[in-house]
Amino acid sequence: MDTSNPGPLVMLGGGVLMVVGPILNWFRGTRGVDVDVFGLLGIFIVLSGLFVLGIGAIRAFGVETGLPDEIMGFRIEQFGAIDAFASFLWSFALVFESGTRLGLHVSWLGAAAATTGALLALRPPAQTAPPPPGGTW
Repeated sequence: MDTSNPGPLVMLGGGVLMVVGPILNWFRGTRGVDVDVFGLLGIFIVLSGLFVLGIGAIRAFGVETGLPDEIMGFRIEQFGAIDAFASFLWSFALVFESGTRLGLHVSWLGAAAATTGALLALRPPAQTAPPPPGGTW
């Protein structure tokens, strides 16, 4: 497991929260995956969470796949960041409705974590400074 960049692990955790959140209650007795207006949004967040979770797991644990690193000039982490950010905007907008429950909060927090993790995963690896000439630090 590569621990030099925490982005994939944060994506993994955010993806898990995005999958679990819509299963819990969002409003008074309504879950995010119920068949109503919010059902489509809940299903989108679950699918988005599975996508981000998969990217995070592949990158964090170094699984070799035959998938390309770039699609149409974009890195796969960029697609994850866009997907997670869209989920964050949609779920966070509903927080201000009356009667919100735990599941909605878990969903937007997971989407925020997944977005942050995807942006962290896009950073270049940290460079260590070379030792000074003629000795140790």
